[in-house]
Amino acid sequence: MEKRLTKRSEKSYNQLTNRSTSTCSLHEEGDYQMPDFDELIEKISDEFHKDPRNKVFAPQELLIASVKEEMGEDISADMLSSIVSLHEEGEIDGDEEEIYDAAVYCCGVLARKCFADDPEDEDAEVDYEISWIENEDGSIAAEIRPS
Repeated sequence: MEKRLTKRSEKSYNQLTNRSTSTCSLHEEGDYQMPDFDELIEKISDEFHKDPRNKVFAPQELLIASVKEEMGEDISADMLSSIVSLHEEGEIDGDEEEIYDAAVYCCGVLARKCFADDPEDEDAEVDYEISWIENEDGSIAAEIRPS
């Protein structure tokens, strides 16, 4: 997997992903219910298939939902950002690596749903690369490309 953390403006990220600013912004605790992992995957893959490209983005809320799906644990956006940074620096180990693996689980699912010959074949394997993007608002996203 490619290791690259880049900064990109939120506006640019939103234009690339056809999202409005409101869907990418961080929400206050208590007034926002985190969407279900499967809902997020379906929404992103449906959007991708309307206008297929050579990449798809996993926004921060999906990465966090992926950890919840895989580990049953809630993590903060700050913790996710810290763990991605540790991974990029090659300094990750133990519990952090387990959380990182849970976060990027969604990347494999999106790669299959967006780039596989049969997106519904759960056994289909797709080779992909992840590039990390840090938005101006401090949120992160994974850019997923087939390799």
